[in-house]
Amino acid sequence: MIERILKLMEKEGIKASDLTGKIGLNHSAITDWKQGKSKPSTDAIVKIAEYFGVTTDYLLTGKEPSHDLTVVNTDEIQLLKDYQSLSDKGKETVYDVIRLAAKGEGVVIK
Repeated sequence: MIERILKLMEKEGIKASDLTGKIGLNHSAITDWKQGKSKPSTDAIVKIAEYFGVTTDYLLTGKEPSHDLTVVNTDEIQLLKDYQSLSDKGKETVYDVIRLAAKGEGVVIK
């Protein structure tokens, strides 16, 4: 499990001290896990999964969800939350902007 946590940290460019501070863990927790001194608590696993936008199953087993989802970062999660708070008209506008941007970059979207 620690390998997956480290991989997520690397992908997001976040240091262990920053992650532990942001989710309220002891500053040495990740170092202790890497050195085999302790294992993450259930609470820590949930907080890490929420922070990185992955499932606890992924952290525990390494298995991706069976549906077509990718690991998202906190900015992408916030964008989705912002989108969900819009009216239907606002959502249509966002979708139009995305289609326009995709077209300009030669990206085909569904």
